[in-house]
Amino acid sequence: MPTNGGDKRFLIVITIKTLIYAVQFKNYKHMQKFEELKQLISETEKDVAAFYEKGNKAAGTRVRNAFQKAKVLASDIRKEVTEKKNAK
Repeated sequence: MPTNGGDKRFLIVITIKTLIYAVQFKNYKHMQKFEELKQLISETEKDVAAFYEKGNKAAGTRVRNAFQKAKVLASDIRKEVTEKKNAK
């Protein structure tokens, strides 16, 4: 079936939009760990206050566990950043 110029332009636009979406998704995947780290820190704030202000030992344990997870996430993010920086 022959295609006219409009069909070709439509296909080009769709292809460009698909490529843009793929790049955005890839960037989202990398940013996901950073967002996870921010959320973890935010969620831990309540336990930090409970530990330091009220002496709640269970909250202290939760803080220690959260910061261990934060350490792992930060390390993963650091590796990704280093890889991306060195790839250029």
